[in-house]
Amino acid sequence: MPNRRIKIEVQSVVRQFLPQSEQEFADNLAAIVAHRGLLGLIGFLFIFVFSSSLFGSVRHVLNIIFKTERRRGFLQGIGRDFLMMLLTAILLVLALGVAALLTLARTVGRAHLPVLAPILEPVWMSAGKLLTLVFLASLFYVFYRFAPARTLRQRALLIASLSGTMLFEITRWSFAWYVAFAQESLALYGALGGLMFFFFWLYYASVVFVLGAEIGLAYEQARWPNIEN
Repeated sequence: MPNRRIKIEVQSVVRQFLPQSEQEFADNLAAIVAHRGLLGLIGFLFIFVFSSSLFGSVRHVLNIIFKTERRRGFLQGIGRDFLMMLLTAILLVLALGVAALLTLARTVGRAHLPVLAPILEPVWMSAGKLLTLVFLASLFYVFYRFAPARTLRQRALLIASLSGTMLFEITRWSFAWYVAFAQESLALYGALGGLMFFFFWLYYASVVFVLGAEIGLAYEQARWPNIEN
């Protein structure tokens, strides 16, 4: 896949997760793609260390939320972190692949069926939105299912994943509206303003992740009140 196409597909996915921050991401992504040979090994090591720390924090938080009494050992925890890294990477590759197919189908449709292009445009937009929601729900499910030492029942996992997805979408649109409303204040701080909003967004996304887990746990406790930890 050409470099330009790679950048477009990655940006289309990242745009769903980093509202109002895609331009800064695109600038850094261009440099990464241009120097991917030099940064390949260093980037892999950095991502591995960062991901291990991130998934370890996710494990710890979900164990607290799900009231886990028996925790995994150190090696088991590292192995579970690696499993989540692998599953997340697979989901991301699948999302990029399907997004590329949708883009190709959209381009071919415009070229060979120009009369139907206005009719098919809402179909492509809906398909792209559906892809984002499926990817989000799958990502929440992977975290809630494989991160903690104690997992929820299947129905509770689905409730937690769908709740987290809906809350994430509501928060994303609300945050995008807030950032657009605060553009004048953002201009006063320059690059620091973009960094500040980025960390705000991470905080709100983390709150949504915790709320989704709490909803799943509350559903399980209400549906099966006698279940043991």
